[in-house]
This record gives sequence, structure tokens and C-alpha cells, in this order.
Amino acid sequence: MDDFSVGDSCSGGTVFFGNRLYTFIMKRVLYTAMVLLVFTSIHVAAADEAELPFSRFTHALGFSAGEILGPGISWLSWTGENGIQVCGGVLYYPPDAGDWVSEIGDDRTLDYSAGAEVMHRIFADGYASWFAGQLYLWAALKHGGYIPVEWAEDEATGDVDYRIGEYIAAVGMGTGIGIELVLFNHLSAPFEFGYMAEAEFLGSDATPLTVQLVFQGGFRYRY
Repeated sequence: MDDFSVGDSCSGGTVFFGNRLYTFIMKRVLYTAMVLLVFTSIHVAAADEAELPFSRFTHALGFSAGEILGPGISWLSWTGENGIQVCGGVLYYPPDAGDWVSEIGDDRTLDYSAGAEVMHRIFADGYASWFAGQLYLWAALKHGGYIPVEWAEDEATGDVDYRIGEYIAAVGMGTGIGIELVLFNHLSAPFEFGYMAEAEFLGSDATPLTVQLVFQGGFRYRY
């Protein structure tokens, strides 16, 4: 059996969850964003802030996906112009489940992320009785980790074998702007853009700190 070789386990930019899952989610989030943003071109009338859904329904539960907090279940709460959000998610696929490598899509048996975010609203308005939007600033802190799968093919027999790699931790922090669109007072679609500084850790070894442009989207129900 040849030695296992997948390159440095702790290398490159931080990616929470598998690349295939991330690409799948992002395509659908971006498509939804394009459709919803069409409505922002029509401003019907300015609304009393107290009547906007941001003031009436200050909590929300839903799903988020992206590089800011990572994909998972999200919860948020607003008090006046300030809000907080937490998000967390996990994927696990046991090695003895058959052809499992492609299920997560990034040769990982365990992948998780958790993050928190503070927000400050700088503008909000209503565009129709059923449609409103707000613009806000955000600052976020996230943590994640994964266990990679190292696998190789025996050149003599053609058999493929694998072994579980070492746990790799990751941290990131960043800031940027967010846009939240709300339909029918309750259906919330947030879209956030900004910059994140990230690093991965394998034991005492760490990747160089990277700074990159990031995006996050989601769907929530305000209550």
C-alpha cells in the first residue's frame, strides 16, 4: 500500500463544510437574491418605522449558508437598532457507511461550524404593504473544525483504502454590510457581504492568516 498523501492537512483558506454542499447552497441563495432584489426598484411610500416588521417582529428562526457564520440553523433578536445572531451546523458521515467520501463532498467525515454576529441598523423602509427592507452593519466571530479523510490507491492491486486524519480547527472574524428583505411581515431573506480574516490550526501548526471577501445568505421566519 502506498503512503497516504493528500498534501498538507492544514493548508489553504478556511472552508467550512464541503465545497460541493457550499456550491449547491450558494447557487440557490444567489438566485433567490436576484429575484427578490428586483422588487427594490419600486419604492411605493415611506413607512412609519414603528409599523415596519423590523420593529414589530424582533426575533427570527431559519437557515443560513455562507462563509461568514457557516451553514446551519440561525436565530436572531433585535432590540431597537441593534441585533444579535447565532448560527451553527454539523455534518457527520461514518466511514463504514459504504461509498461515503462523496457524500460530504470534501473528503471529510466530520465538519461543523458555529458563529455569532452583532448588527446595527442604519436604514429601514417599506416599499409596499407586503414588502420592506433594511440596511445594517455587522461584525462576526466564528469557529469551526473538521476531520479529513486521507485515502490512496494501491498501484499493484487497484484497491482503495483510507484512514481518518487529525482534527483541524479553524477560526475567523470579520465585518461588513447586510441587506434584509422581508415579505408579508414574516418571511425574511438576509444577504451579507464583507471581509473575513481566517486561519486553520493542526495541533501547534497554523496556516498563514488570510483575508478574503465573503458572502452569506439565508431564509428566516420573523416572529
